[in-house]
Order: sequence, then structure tokens, then C-alpha cells
Amino acid sequence: MKVKPTIPGAVIRYPNDPRRRLPDEGDEVPETGPDSLHWHRLILSKDIERVREPTGLEPVTPLTTR
Repeated sequence: MKVKPTIPGAVIRYPNDPRRRLPDEGDEVPETGPDSLHWHRLILSKDIERVREPTGLEPVTPLTTR
């Protein structure tokens, strides 16, 4: 899953490398596994948010003409 800090410039550290910071534009992090609990806790505390990538399957609003 891709996550990014909710506040730009916030220091969010990776659990397996505390010297590494989560960039403001976000990064891919594991959704399952030993490090996933760290990321899910940060989502629940609203320190980070999931980035929803467009899939191309979003509903299309039809154009109307008069």
C-alpha cells in the first residue's frame, strides 16, 4: 500500500531503519508482515494516510447537453 504523511514535512520514520524518513510524496510500505502493524497504527492515529491510486475503473459521470 502507498502511504504519505498527513502533514507535509512531518518526520515519520521507518520501523526497520530509523534513519530513513517517509517522503512527503509517499512511499510503498508492506500491507502485511511484521512491519505492517507500525504503518497501520500510524494510519489509525492519522499521522499518515493511504494514497489511493486511480485504477481506471472509477465510475464516469456522463456528459449532459442541453
